[in-house]
Amino acid sequence: MSQGQPNTEVKIILDGKSYVMRSTFEALSRIERELGSGVMSLAKKIADGALTLEELATIIGHAIESDLSPDAIRAAILGSGVTHATQAVTGMFVRIFRGFHTEGAHIEAVSREELNKLASHFPDI
Repeated sequence: MSQGQPNTEVKIILDGKSYVMRSTFEALSRIERELGSGVMSLAKKIADGALTLEELATIIGHAIESDLSPDAIRAAILGSGVTHATQAVTGMFVRIFRGFHTEGAHIEAVSREELNKLASHFPDI
């Protein structure tokens, strides 16, 4: 990671295996295209507790580097726990908007309250 670039990597465990979600520009663009929603709208849905399982799986699928199929990702989310997957995605979105720069650090869980604070800065989403 280059100096000054935010670290937006977040660890997620799926079926007992550790993955790193990376919110690269390319991954975020694929997520927006597939879901038909911008990242700000998705952040608002996360803050409101309105993210669907399919949206959760799509975000994770595009953010991790893996050969897991979409069906395998869906099954892994259910097997590992929807709460864990939601916390990881929330952590990724918090980092996207806050632009954290902590070399090598990972967020494993972030509260909904923390993302709500973040989403309050974007009232029009």
